[in-house]
Amino acid sequence: SLQPLAELQHRGVFWTHPNGRDWTVIGFLRNKEKGLGLVVKENAETLAAVRRALAVLLLERVPGLSDRELDATDFDALLQPDSTRSLLQWLDDPAGFRQVQSDEQWAAFLSTCKEEWGVNPQTDGELSVAEQLGGREGAWAKVWERFGTLSLGFSAGYWSQSGYGREQATGSASTDTTTLSIVPITLDLVYRFDELEKAWGIPFIPYAKLGGVYGLWWMRDGVDNLARWSDANGKSKEAMGGTGGWHATAGMRFLLDVLEPMAARSFDIEMGVNHSYLFAEYQMLRLNDFGNKKSLNLSADLFSFGIAFDY
Repeated sequence: SLQPLAELQHRGVFWTHPNGRDWTVIGFLRNKEKGLGLVVKENAETLAAVRRALAVLLLERVPGLSDRELDATDFDALLQPDSTRSLLQWLDDPAGFRQVQSDEQWAAFLSTCKEEWGVNPQTDGELSVAEQLGGREGAWAKVWERFGTLSLGFSAGYWSQSGYGREQATGSASTDTTTLSIVPITLDLVYRFDELEKAWGIPFIPYAKLGGVYGLWWMRDGVDNLARWSDANGKSKEAMGGTGGWHATAGMRFLLDVLEPMAARSFDIEMGVNHSYLFAEYQMLRLNDFGNKKSLNLSADLFSFGIAFDY
C-alpha cells in the first residue's frame, strides 16, 4: 500500500531547514534563505508571544515587520493593537472584557500591561490599577492622552484702531484722529482633543482655551504724541494703562505636517518646530477689570485665523 509513495522520495523535494532539522516558527521567521529573514529577539517571552499570535501573524505583510528587531511587544500588539483602549475597557467592566477576549488575546493583554505599566490585572484588580492611573506618573501619563492633551499656553498680541475722538468738554467729534493700541497678554489652560490625529491620522484638532488676560493700552493723538486727558480735578494725565480680565476660546486646527511630512520633519530638526497648524477660533474676551465700571472696557467677541507653531 505504500508503494505509490516510494517514488516521491526521488521525484519530490523535502522542504527542510538548512540545518536539516524540522522547521520551527521562530526558525522560519528568522531564516534568510528559505524563511522570512526577520530579526526576532531570542527569549522566552518573545517565543510565547509568537505562539499565541500565530493565527494573526500569518496574515501580516512582511515589510511591516522587517524594519526593526521584533520582541514580545510587537507580537502582542497584533492581538492588542490598542493597548490603552483595552486597559480602559477592562477598567470599565473587568468581567465583561475578559468574557469577550480569547485566551490568546487575554494572555497578550496581561503581557502588555506588565510590559507597559508594570501591573497584572489578573492579580492586582481594577481598584489598584485605577489608583495608579489616577497618579498620572510615568507611563500612566500616556493613558491620559487618550482624552486629549492639557497644557499651559502663553501668548501676546497687538491690536490697533484709529478714529475720531470726542472733545471732553462738549462731547462733540474731534477733527483730530485718535489711535488706540492694545497689547493683550494671556496665560491659558489649553485643551486639545488630538486623539483623532494620533489614533486615526485625522489632521483636524478641536481645542479650547480658558485663562486670564492683561491688556496694556495707550492712545495717540493726531500728531502721533501720547494723548492726554484731564481728570475731575483738572489734573492732566497720560492716556495709557492696563486692564485685566479673562477670556474663553474655542477653535479648530489643521495639521500642516500631513501635506509635506518630509519638510515638517526637517523643520522640526533644524528649527525645533514640532508641528505647524492653520487655525480658526472664536474668542469671548472680557477685558474690563472684572466688571469695574471705572476701568476702560476693552471687551469684545472676536473671530480670528492664522498659523500656529508647537515647539
